[in-house]
Amino acid sequence: MEFMTKNLVLALLLLALTPFSAHADPKFMDITWYSDHWVDQDFIPYYENGTDPHNNQWDKSTWKPADWVEMNGNNGAALISQWQRVDILKGRDSENGAPVVDIGTNFYHLSSYDKGRVMATLDYVYNVTAKQPSMFYLRDPKTEKIIGYYSKAGLSLH
Repeated sequence: MEFMTKNLVLALLLLALTPFSAHADPKFMDITWYSDHWVDQDFIPYYENGTDPHNNQWDKSTWKPADWVEMNGNNGAALISQWQRVDILKGRDSENGAPVVDIGTNFYHLSSYDKGRVMATLDYVYNVTAKQPSMFYLRDPKTEKIIGYYSKAGLSLH
């Protein structure tokens, strides 16, 4: 009889806690929330999931570096200076005859699209890939390691 009572108490306890447990679904139904509480609260775990972009203000098929330069009063150098102030870019150098751009900490916080767009805009303003060796390296100044390069084909990160 004692075994049956313990099982009954355990079953009732599990049944009582079931509506309050977390679920893996984007939304769960709970008796304590009104149904309209869950409107527009779908969870998307990744910014870049390949099908639903987090921010599609700049469609990748129509965006061009001149868009950002134009938004900044047609002053590309001032735009790049702003990126240096907010630690997206640090500075520039050369290594073995090839240009090197030191990136800042906030460069890592950009989406992969925007990382490429920053480098495309930098190339647009200074025409780096128009000169030999038609590319430039990206270096992390904290580790002193080359993390990628930008060429006319686009950005490639290691």
